[in-house]
Amino acid sequence: MRLRRPLLVAVALLLATGCSTEVSGDPWPAVPIAPYDHLPLDEDSVARPVSGDGDIAVVAGGLAAAGFTCAQVRANDVAVQVRCQLRTSSADLAGEPDLTTVDVVTTPDGDLQFVHVGLPEQTFSPGTRPPSADLLLGVLDSSLFALWPGDADDVRGALDELAAYSPGWDPGDPRQPQRRTVRTGTAEYVVAEIADVGTTTVDGDPALELFVTTPLTDDRSWPYGSDHYARTTVEAAPGLEAGGFDCYGPMESPCTRPAGNQQIDYRTFRNNDRVLTASVGIGGGVDSLGVTPPLSAWGFPQGLSFLTDEVRPAVEARLDEARHTGEPFTGIVAGTWLDLDASRSPVTLPDGTYAVRVELTVGAPLVPLPTG
Repeated sequence: MRLRRPLLVAVALLLATGCSTEVSGDPWPAVPIAPYDHLPLDEDSVARPVSGDGDIAVVAGGLAAAGFTCAQVRANDVAVQVRCQLRTSSADLAGEPDLTTVDVVTTPDGDLQFVHVGLPEQTFSPGTRPPSADLLLGVLDSSLFALWPGDADDVRGALDELAAYSPGWDPGDPRQPQRRTVRTGTAEYVVAEIADVGTTTVDGDPALELFVTTPLTDDRSWPYGSDHYARTTVEAAPGLEAGGFDCYGPMESPCTRPAGNQQIDYRTFRNNDRVLTASVGIGGGVDSLGVTPPLSAWGFPQGLSFLTDEVRPAVEARLDEARHTGEPFTGIVAGTWLDLDASRSPVTLPDGTYAVRVELTVGAPLVPLPTG
């Protein structure tokens, strides 16, 4: 049965730099500090369509209608992780994609425990409203506000405060990130500005992220499996080195191949060699005969050796399709979350040749937690 709490007393939001909005009311469950600190709970890393039961059906259904691709990416006996992703613009051959991500932890029955929304960084002119707040509202209108419409006004108020704060600040003068907290009768929402890479400050146009906690949130219980699709970095290294990659350190990570301007970036579990996600750029396109060069030409004579034998053939086949056509893909392949950010050169030469670049990511990361 879904738990509900009495409506909490609304209070004014404070504008103190770098601190959370003060709130009052009944005690609220703390954000988990060690959700993955547990022995295996029948960990399952097979990606599947999202369940049609519980609150997650409403949330994922609304996001899918807004253009997101959603999947259940891992589960265990007590919790489920769902990932939804939207590419809002296609990257060119040298560019980066704009990705919006929604990661959700639910109970096995589909009731929400925790949500993280990540937004792409946006630029804006001084004195104008930052677009991140409106992007976030669009995500929430499609998902959580469809489930809990009564939360919308309070969250909009907090976002309006952040949107009003940034344009008044000199973009050349770094400042402390702002954060706002809103508690309703159903969830706690924390919206935070993201510090610039390598610093603890932001400039005038920071990206935003949102963390949502419900009374069902449980520590030391979240799923973390990857055995279905991923090998370890150490197991993968010999196959990569056979193709000219150099892999470094005791965990054989990262692996670089200057000849192809390539680097394999891993996300691993608990700083060991067990792979959660693997990302790498791979070329494609066609030659004058209309043939796409094989994976071996891009440093993979033994294929994608960071994948298990169970999923590798299907993933490589889907990758080769993107390398030939230049069409991106996000979804489930052989029970594996696969993201192919593909882009094709804008010009086809008279002999019919063209170039393709694919940024491949296999596997879904664990759900991010607040920092600081």
